[in-house]
Amino acid sequence: MAYLVRSLLTVALVGCATSSELGLLQHAPGDGVGGSLTGHWDLGMMPDRIIAAGLDVRGDVATSGDRFAFGASVLGGLPIGRYRLLARGGVWHAAFSNTSERTIVPTFELAGYVPWNDHPTDPRHPELGRSSAGLVVGVREDLDAAAYTTVLVGIALFMVPGY
Repeated sequence: MAYLVRSLLTVALVGCATSSELGLLQHAPGDGVGGSLTGHWDLGMMPDRIIAAGLDVRGDVATSGDRFAFGASVLGGLPIGRYRLLARGGVWHAAFSNTSERTIVPTFELAGYVPWNDHPTDPRHPELGRSSAGLVVGVREDLDAAAYTTVLVGIALFMVPGY
């Protein structure tokens, strides 16, 4: 049984992903607009069907308050032709904030991934691995004391190392 668990973990943790996003955030239509910068670092299965977990860091500057936060999330993705549909769910905690908010804030994201540089595994050189870099466009909802929506654009890199 231990061998099976170790084997599944080894297969699941062969890839890594990193992404960075800039976004515009707003509590409700007509409210002031703010900005958000987010970074994600994930480990898991990728780059076609994606199941990964990782750590996040973000900074928000808005009329309703500023924050610097850390968190954790799970990323999932499905291929649609050469593109990917991405979904992320997680939580974050503001280490520094000048506004009233929850201690732990759930966050949900739905995005599309458009690769501009896709390097599949070369059967003649499997030691080189596989990688894909591209554009991420999506929307994120944070369920804070006052929920707010972020429209985001960013870049992502998915890598599966060779042997």
